[in-house]
Amino acid sequence: MQRALWLVLLYFAIWFVVSVPLQAESRLSNWIRDSQFVIGNDATGHLDRAWRGDVSLVQFWSRALPSDLASEMTAGHLNAEAESNSLATYLLLGNHSFEDKKGFLPTLTWAPSVPDISDNGSLNLDGKYWLASRQGVSNLIEAFQNANSFSIRVVCTPAEIEGSDGRIISISNHDGLANLSLWQRDGNLVLWFRNSLSVRRDQLPLNIPEVFTQKLPRDMLASYDGSNLVVYIDGKRDPRRYELTPGVPLAQLIRHIRVNELEGYTYIYYALVFIPGGVLLGLTTRRMRLRAQKWLSLMIALVLPCIILELILVRVSGRAFSFGNVFVSALFTVAGFVWINVDWQRSRPATMATDQDWQTNDESRFHSS
Repeated sequence: MQRALWLVLLYFAIWFVVSVPLQAESRLSNWIRDSQFVIGNDATGHLDRAWRGDVSLVQFWSRALPSDLASEMTAGHLNAEAESNSLATYLLLGNHSFEDKKGFLPTLTWAPSVPDISDNGSLNLDGKYWLASRQGVSNLIEAFQNANSFSIRVVCTPAEIEGSDGRIISISNHDGLANLSLWQRDGNLVLWFRNSLSVRRDQLPLNIPEVFTQKLPRDMLASYDGSNLVVYIDGKRDPRRYELTPGVPLAQLIRHIRVNELEGYTYIYYALVFIPGGVLLGLTTRRMRLRAQKWLSLMIALVLPCIILELILVRVSGRAFSFGNVFVSALFTVAGFVWINVDWQRSRPATMATDQDWQTNDESRFHSS
C-alpha cells in the first residue's frame, strides 16, 4: 500500500517538473531588444508590407486588461482608470502630432521621408509613407517581458480591402525580425507575437476573418495574459480561443499544429496527465475499506494534484488561476479512477462468492467433527 502511494506521488511529481519548461514556452522571453515601433509598415520598410488607411489611436499596457473593461473601451466608452494606467498613448488626430502622451515611448517620425500632405484632422497612410520611432523601444519590450503580458489597442480605418496585406502596427527591427505584428489581410485581422512556440515552423498567427470594411473604423484591443490571447473588436469579444498550454509544445514535437487546434491540445495534455493518475489512485485504493474519513481523504487525493498543477502553470505563465482547468483535470482524474475500478468491481462478486463457499465448507467440517 505504501509503495503504491509513493508511485502515485512520483508519477505526479514527474509531470509537475516536466510541465514547467513546457509552459515556459509561452513566455515573452525571446523578444528582440533592438526593435522599433512602426505604424503603417514594419521596420524593413518594404512597400509590399505598407498599409493604407487612417490610424487615430494606439495604446499599450503591460498587463492583460479585464474582459469587461476591454469591451467597454472598444465600444467607445471612455474609461479614465484604463487611460491613466496605460504605458503609452499615441493620439493621432493630425498629420503632425506623433508624441506619446505618456512620454514613455519616443516620438514617431515619417519614413522614409516627410510626405507633402495637408493636415485634415486624421493620420493618412497611403502605402508610400509610414511612421516609425527613430530610437528603439527596448523599455516597452522590457516592460512586456517583465510582466509576461500585454494589451494593445488600435483604432483604425482601412482605405482598401481586396489585396491588402499591410502591417497596421509592428514592433520589429531592420533585419525583418518582428516581436509583434498586427496586420490586415484582405478583410481579415491577423495578429502574431514572438515566443518560443511561434518562431518555429508553425508560427501560430491568430487570424480573425471579416473584420475590416472599407472606410469603416474599427476599435480593436488584443490582450495576452501569459497563456491566453483574447481580441476585442468594437465592444465584442472574439470567440476564438488562443491558449498556449503545455499541450502545445508537446504536440509540436510530433506534428504541424494550427491555431484552431490549440484548445484540443489543452484537453489532450490534461488527459495525458490525469487519466493515468486516476488509474494509479484507483489501483492504490482498490482494497481499502472506505469509511467516511477515508472517502474525504480520497476526494482530496483526486483533486489536490489538479490544484497543484494549476498553481504551477499560473506561477510560470503569470495568468490568472482557472477553476475551469481544475474542474477539467478533476474530471479526467475521476474518469481514470472509475474506469479502473469498474472492471474490478465486476469481478469482485465472484471472488466474494468463492470466499463464502470456503467459509461454509469450513463451518460444516467443524460441526461434523
